[in-house]
Amino acid sequence: GGESGWGRVPSRGGGKGYLFVSEADIDYRAGAGVKFARLVFSWELLQPTLKGPLSSGVGSYGERLFSRVAYLRSKGVKVLLEPHGAETPKFARWKGALVGTAACPNDAFADLWSRLATLYKGDPDGVYFGLSNEPNNMPTMQWFQAAQAAILAIRAAKASNWVVCPGNGWSNAASWGYDWYDTSGKKVSNEKGWDACIKDPLNKTMVGVHCYFDNDRSGASDNILEPFVGVTDLTKVVEWAKPRGLKVLVGEFGANPNHPMFQSTMKAFLDYIDVERTTVEGWCWWAYGPPAWWGKYHFTLCASSNYTAPAPALSVLTGRFTPPPSGPAVFPHGIATPPPIPPDASKAFYFTVDGSMGRDVTPGKYRVTARTRVTTYGVEGTTVYAVTLENPSSVADIEWSKLRVGGIGTLTCLSPLYYAEDVGADLELRPVNGGRVTARGRITIPIAVAHPAGVDPLFAVTGLELGCRSSS
Repeated sequence: GGESGWGRVPSRGGGKGYLFVSEADIDYRAGAGVKFARLVFSWELLQPTLKGPLSSGVGSYGERLFSRVAYLRSKGVKVLLEPHGAETPKFARWKGALVGTAACPNDAFADLWSRLATLYKGDPDGVYFGLSNEPNNMPTMQWFQAAQAAILAIRAAKASNWVVCPGNGWSNAASWGYDWYDTSGKKVSNEKGWDACIKDPLNKTMVGVHCYFDNDRSGASDNILEPFVGVTDLTKVVEWAKPRGLKVLVGEFGANPNHPMFQSTMKAFLDYIDVERTTVEGWCWWAYGPPAWWGKYHFTLCASSNYTAPAPALSVLTGRFTPPPSGPAVFPHGIATPPPIPPDASKAFYFTVDGSMGRDVTPGKYRVTARTRVTTYGVEGTTVYAVTLENPSSVADIEWSKLRVGGIGTLTCLSPLYYAEDVGADLELRPVNGGRVTARGRITIPIAVAHPAGVDPLFAVTGLELGCRSSS
């Protein structure tokens, strides 16, 4: 893209402050099979005055942006247009002012999208509208109210293009159901904000999320927490979206190909997306850009040696640019008839705290729910379950010391965060550094069950040891 940090003085033709990919870069990516590109831009450079005309004319920022859209479309590549500040955390902002504030009101945000919708409503299947990159450090309801204003402006312009609406909290899939990122006094999650605000007359607004695999899911480091972390995080969003009839777009994901878990993590993640392709519309790798600027980036897709040496990360994407065929789910890639998916299950564990225990916890009855669902199945007789421990309390953090699971076959914990040992027919797991499920929090543990091929797996949580302490 051609995003620029507000306050920089960009050169008229690019190269200072911002730099778009060349036609040669687009040729290279389209030649590799890419069918969809996320093209990000600077709102401030495209619309120098709020509610004013878009930049245009020969050599202007707008002309350079729109020419890239046209060239991508000429190559058969669909385009997601999205405003994106070049400097963290300057997203969902215009000249530093958050959308939905007096300095950048909702009608100004809506005006931007009305103008872009008018330009591209003639290509409804080829140009998608991404409302913003990673809203952050703002009230969740403020963001979704601004997003709704933009959606209605797009539809008022008679545009039927798909709209991609991200969530607050950096669009992080892992945080979709939480509310810690809401800066208002009455915190709400993206789930609640969406349900309260987003109403598209055409039902063509999809959920935009970003997925990274390091400890804090930021993508800032090369660490991969465990091979199924991305599957676990995206599953939460997909399972929320399904009953609402919503589609999901993974607008960013990426990892360093030098990490020893790179291949297994990317395969699990992309296989899961293939399984859920009726809900997950697609994905974009982060990032490709002008090789002079992006060639050394840790997640780069830039080729080297004058486009003759492909980036190592491309290895996991080759063959994935074309969606799997319609019909029964294909999982893993290339297996046409998977076994039946085992049903989700849950079990509640209770304990009581009274005043005689001497703990700094409000006396009462506390509960942890252990939920199990399949995240990977049918892989040569191996099924992977996600065991999620959920604490609904708002006043107490739950400490767990042992989790026991049982099943038919060999059980293996896939996360390095837990000790695991066989205890009779069960597998007993203990946290490496102590266990804690924060107030209204959850943790997820991936466990593989190896069973005879063609035999339905059996798996259950059989025991959980708990304690608690005040969340304050």
